Amino acid sequence: MTNEKSVVIGNQPAGLKEDGEIFAKREDLTGFPVENYLYKEQNAFTVLDPVPQYSRTLNLAPGHGFTNPNRADFIEDFLVIHYDDGTDFPRYFQTRVTSVTDDTITVGIDIPFAISDPSFITYAYRVDTNMAVDGSTIKQVFSTFPPDNLIWRINRILITFIVNAKPTDGLFGAGDPLVNGIFFGVKSDTTSEYQVNIIDNGELADSAYDLTYAERQTPATDWGIRVRKTINGAEKSGISLELLARTNDAFELHIQDNLTLAARGIKRLKVKVNGYIYRPRG
Repeated sequence: MTNEKSVVIGNQPAGLKEDGEIFAKREDLTGFPVENYLYKEQNAFTVLDPVPQYSRTLNLAPGHGFTNPNRADFIEDFLVIHYDDGTDFPRYFQTRVTSVTDDTITVGIDIPFAISDPSFITYAYRVDTNMAVDGSTIKQVFSTFPPDNLIWRINRILITFIVNAKPTDGLFGAGDPLVNGIFFGVKSDTTSEYQVNIIDNGELADSAYDLTYAERQTPATDWGIRVRKTINGAEKSGISLELLARTNDAFELHIQDNLTLAARGIKRLKVKVNGYIYRPRG
C-alpha cells in the first residue's frame, strides 16, 4: 500500500512510499517557451494599424522614440508588446528594432501572431536591454514579467558581457570589483526573494558555476564573458522560479554601481531568462 503525500521535488509531482522510497513523475513540459531579456522601460508607444501575422513592420503614432541602431557602439532599441483580445491566452513578444523610417519601424523577427485590433494591446514599450549603465547614484533595475493571467516558470538565467580587455575572476567585467554589488531575484505584490550579492566575475562563478571567458576577433582586444545559472534539477536548486501575473511577479536585477565602459570596461551586458509557460491562464 502506498501512502501518497503532497510532495513536490523541483517541478516533478512526487509521492512517498511507506518505506521512504520516492517515486516521481516528470511534468509534461511541452508548450510555449519563455526566452526574454531583462529590460528597463524607456517610454510607451502606440501601434496605429492592424499587423498581419508574420509581418515585420509596425506603424506607430509620432513620438515613439525609436532610432536606427548603431551596432558598432552597441546602441539599439528593443520593444515589448503584450496583446490580449480574449480569443486565446495573452500573447507577447520581445525583439530588437532593426530600422526606423519616420513612424514605421522594422523588427528583427516575424511577429508570431496577428494584431487584428491594436486597441487590445495591453502593454507596448520601447525598452533598453543593455545593462552597461551607471547605478552608483540612482539604483537601476532591469526586469521581465509575464503578461496578464499567465504563469511563467524560469529554470535558467543567462548573463553575457562584451568587455574591452581580458577579464579575470578578480574583476567585474574588465574593471575594478564593485563596491555595492549587483543582486537579482523575484519581486511581487506580497514578497521579495533576492539571491546572492555579486561584486566580481569570480562571485558570478560562485553562484552559477558555469562561467567562461572568450576572445573576440573584432576588435581583437575585446573579450566575452558567458554565465549560465541553471536553477531546476535535482543536482541544483531543485526548483523553477515561478512568476505569476496575478500578483505582479517580476524577475529583477539591481545595479548599484557604475557599469559603464569608462568605469568597468563593459560595452554590453545582457541578462536573459529561459523557461516555459506553465498554464495559459492563472
